[in-house]
Amino acid sequence: MTAHAPALHGPASRAILGAGLAVCGTICSLILLFTVVGQPSSPPSSAGSVNASAVPSAYLPWVLSAGSLCAAITPAVIAAQDQVESDWSPKEVSSAGAEGIAQFLPGTFTTWGQDSDGTGDVSPFDPADAIMAQGRYDCSLAALMSQLVAAGSVSGDVLTLALAAYNAGPGAVETAHGVPAGDGGYAQQIESLAAAKYAGTVLAGSAAAEIAVAVAESALGTPYQFGGSCADPHGADAAGWCDCSSLVQMAWAAAGVSLPRTTYQQVGVGTPVTSVSRLQPGDLIFIPGSDGTAASPGHVGMFVGDGYLINAPETGQVVQFALVSSWESQIVAMRHIGGGS
Repeated sequence: MTAHAPALHGPASRAILGAGLAVCGTICSLILLFTVVGQPSSPPSSAGSVNASAVPSAYLPWVLSAGSLCAAITPAVIAAQDQVESDWSPKEVSSAGAEGIAQFLPGTFTTWGQDSDGTGDVSPFDPADAIMAQGRYDCSLAALMSQLVAAGSVSGDVLTLALAAYNAGPGAVETAHGVPAGDGGYAQQIESLAAAKYAGTVLAGSAAAEIAVAVAESALGTPYQFGGSCADPHGADAAGWCDCSSLVQMAWAAAGVSLPRTTYQQVGVGTPVTSVSRLQPGDLIFIPGSDGTAASPGHVGMFVGDGYLINAPETGQVVQFALVSSWESQIVAMRHIGGGS
């Protein structure tokens, strides 16, 4: 088990953008978002490169999301790290006091943990909270290691250094000018598992759909707001939060596709999808909802792959994943948006 060093301050904290970045709804803004230090240099796929069958199904949505926060940390890396840290045990406690599936010391988790699944509680023993905190912390460490390599303070591969910093603490890596002698092969074990057991195939889908899914996922955990524009899901102003239709509108706008504002209009866009088995990432799924009908549906979600969709459910909840199967009896329309396959 791994005991993590205390959270960073100074250069590392300035390097971290993480989930607090507001998502912009134009191609220019998307390019800017993905080229900032610590963010993807190219749009990530909703599944990245992960063998979904090797990941416990309950944790898969969070592995996918945590592995989409920056280019250096893929879903396969997140999955491999969770195996090494706890063997996927959400209640694990190490002799050093590291807790949960991602083995956070309490002080470190306080910095990186958020209520990612909307339970009203933030805990390292909640797999969703822990895995998303893991992704944020990993990405911040990758950004810091990239800076240190560029400055000549440390040498080595950025991913290897970031994983070593998760294990031993960033100070230990900087003091050693690379991977500490006592690393014990931690980083290499994770990288080997990521390249073998957890390696997978990128989800099929157009480049635009991959962007739309990735941007929708960037709003995970943010509050629902009826009538919200979704222009700033992570902001303090509720007017910038998302409802179901503004979430998919914002995500597809980032990919260069303009959708109408409401579900009643969106259900007429694109081309019909004739069965759940034919859904592609980025496709829209409609159900009547609390304020609609089968002919005029009031709720929409976006298919992200592997049997999951993302949606902004209702007041009091947050943007979250759901199983398509949990919607299947209510589905009244499915629409393919964008070109390509």
